Amino acid sequence: MPVTAQLSFSAPDWMVYAVAGGILAFLTLIFAYSRGPLRGWPRWLALFLKGLGLALLCLCLLEPSWTDTQPRKASNDLLVLADNGARLRVKPPGATESTGDRLSTALRGDVPHTLAPWLERLGHDFRLQTYVVDSRTRRTADFSELDHTGYATTMLTALASLRERFNQRPVAAAVLFTDGNGADTAALEEVLTRLKEKPVPVFAVVGGISDPGAQDISVTAVTSEVSPFEDAPVTLTVDLTSRGLEGRSLTVLVLDEGGKEMSRQSAAVSPLPSGSSPGSLSSQTMRIRVPNAPPGLSFQRVLAVESSLADAASRPDALKSMSKEITLENNVRLVASDRGQGPFRVLYVSGRPNWDFKFLRRALTTDSDVQLVSLIRIARREPKFEWRGRAGESTNPLFRGFQSDIPEETQRYDQPVLIRLGTSAPEELREGFPKTDTELFGQYRAIVLDDIEADFFTQEQQNLLERFVSRRGGSLLMMGGQECFRQGGWDRTAVGRMLPVYLDRIQAGPPPLAARYALTREGFLEPWLRLRSDQGEEEKRLAFMPEFQAINATAAIKPGASLLATVTDSQQRILPALATQRFGEGRSAALLVADMWRWGLKDTELHADLDKSWRQLFRWLVVDTPDRVTLETTRDSDTGRDRVRFQVRARDASWRGLDDATVKLTVTLPDQSTEDLHAEASLAEPGLFEVNFQPQEPGAYRAMAKVIDPEGKTVAEKITGWTVNTAAEEFRTLSPNLPLLETLTRATGGRVLQPEEAATLPDLLARIDAPVMETSTRPLWHLPWIFLLALLCFLGEWTLRRWKGGTL
Repeated sequence: MPVTAQLSFSAPDWMVYAVAGGILAFLTLIFAYSRGPLRGWPRWLALFLKGLGLALLCLCLLEPSWTDTQPRKASNDLLVLADNGARLRVKPPGATESTGDRLSTALRGDVPHTLAPWLERLGHDFRLQTYVVDSRTRRTADFSELDHTGYATTMLTALASLRERFNQRPVAAAVLFTDGNGADTAALEEVLTRLKEKPVPVFAVVGGISDPGAQDISVTAVTSEVSPFEDAPVTLTVDLTSRGLEGRSLTVLVLDEGGKEMSRQSAAVSPLPSGSSPGSLSSQTMRIRVPNAPPGLSFQRVLAVESSLADAASRPDALKSMSKEITLENNVRLVASDRGQGPFRVLYVSGRPNWDFKFLRRALTTDSDVQLVSLIRIARREPKFEWRGRAGESTNPLFRGFQSDIPEETQRYDQPVLIRLGTSAPEELREGFPKTDTELFGQYRAIVLDDIEADFFTQEQQNLLERFVSRRGGSLLMMGGQECFRQGGWDRTAVGRMLPVYLDRIQAGPPPLAARYALTREGFLEPWLRLRSDQGEEEKRLAFMPEFQAINATAAIKPGASLLATVTDSQQRILPALATQRFGEGRSAALLVADMWRWGLKDTELHADLDKSWRQLFRWLVVDTPDRVTLETTRDSDTGRDRVRFQVRARDASWRGLDDATVKLTVTLPDQSTEDLHAEASLAEPGLFEVNFQPQEPGAYRAMAKVIDPEGKTVAEKITGWTVNTAAEEFRTLSPNLPLLETLTRATGGRVLQPEEAATLPDLLARIDAPVMETSTRPLWHLPWIFLLALLCFLGEWTLRRWKGGTL
């Protein structure tokens, strides 16, 4: 806000007399000059000069004074913050100095350890508070520490923090020397809110590279997604920005920790939209599948270069010499991928051996990530041999003498005959389907029901299945065997409530035959359902699938469920074929086609597709299922400044929070040294343990959490990892962030200046409304120039009359 200045009168009582005298004198002059000898312009000039002289004399009767307000000298603080980010040392094409050098020159004097003249001038009017800002905020006397070697600049946070530190002192303004980029640009709204409590105008002297001829590629973000897609278990989403490379091709390479290439993908840089200024950034996103990512935790190095330089990516020196980019610091990022450490166990329960089980079991034998444990009923009741029995005996005589004191443990004739396949211990599933949380929750991540009726399970076992999904977070798949869904009496049961389809809504008409399988629009978006990378090829594959003859007909899916595949029968009825939904902490799925085995009978290629489909389906069942111990990391960004919060969730065998456990973490640093941490129990959630860690160096970090129960036994160990991309974050954007700086300065009443305009700051700051102001009053009526001007007016009028021969 500008300094106030106004004209006041010390003798306002004379206002009436002065105005009346002035009007009378003006009328007299008009009357006199209308009768005088002067004609034309001399008359009007003489009238003006004499009138002005008389007006000045009348004004002096009021004793006019000039009052202005300005900041009191050496009474207000002025904050000057200089960005020490390493990105400012990058030189524009053909330049001899970087933008950081320009900012340093504007701040420093010609003599070492002195300030620039304009800062010296401001030092007489304000109390200078000068700081250098990167990941830390440091006081400086002459900006000699400004070497542009810092990272993770937090200029906005430093500004808000300093304003709060000087809360009890008068701060006139803040001057920022920066390009507007940094680690805390997302905090602009928060900083503006904090500054509203104690407003202070902010002036920004902007740096950065705005040369339209500069070329640069920046990998701004990389996210890793673990997918059930068999050909690419890890998919990387890479966000890129580029400038000066419109129409050219970029190549993104994915390298493992040893530098070996794992995958690559190329794409052309899109032209800039019409109306864009030269040198604008072009953004694009690439999804790269990594087919050979190892199980467990691994790290990938993502490098983006021009396609013509892709073969030199493994030779950093050659790449640096061949590249025309202004920097290569922002071309690479590290990313962590965690596929989990299998094999993950799935329990398959079937009422009879069927062909679908044959094919899926054969398909899963080649998958190291999934272990199939099967419980197959081969007979509803055990055969009874009366010739060996005794009168009144209902138990099998083969077990006579074993556990006779516990009748319910003795094998009965009316019990089904079950076989177990794929078990890891002799006692596993010996008593049939598990009956307690402890038996089921910790052993399996997913359960598959096929050809089995609801009466096979007791009510408590059905409730156990519901808890397995809703509380434990497991997955449940019901396949389309003849005794599943409505035919198996699953309607109005705990399991039926979990399914994504209605079992009581059946379309009238004959059974669906000659049904053609197809993916829905939502199904095409699920990678675990696709067997081809291209949609056209996927549609062609679906067209060659055989017709299915056994469909569990249902009319609708439940609200919130996702319909991923349908079948169209010979009467052109479209029925659900595959549906999924979230249920509590887990998810459920319904595969309503009962003869999927037909898919693998046509030829070898279709058989391979069927096997791949089974593997991807079962991977989807287990990929997001939580373990008994989970380890998560949360942080704001990967700049290296933000602390990492570890959250360890420990559960007992019944999947309830384990509060009295001991949790130890071992963090492996990028240089392979380790640091031990102890997590403390959180009050927010049972079984939650938290601890913070501050990374210092860039690179790949690993952390292993070990949970020990009160008896001293190890419950489980969990590994996670993350990366710190300090250089990539620092150099991600080299252009000045003018929108941010303009928003900041406009909201606070400041301005954006170029480095060459820094010398104008003393004049700009002299006109601001500072907290401590001083008012000065200067009387005008006795100033010599007032009377001199009146005398010159009278003298000019007299000279004009004498020159033109007037007698007045």
